Amino acid sequence: MTATKLGFVAAGYLSAPKARILLMLALSQRKDSGEIQQLFEQY
Repeated sequence: MTATKLGFVAAGYLSAPKARILLMLALSQRKDSGEIQQLFEQY
């Protein structure tokens, strides 16, 4: 089962502060958790 299906976004190797900033920016632009997960995989 993937993180998106379980209802959370995995930050991977990002530090907590960087993950928090990326999540805040993503939530201001997108609502779909799949799109947000793709951003975390990209960065």
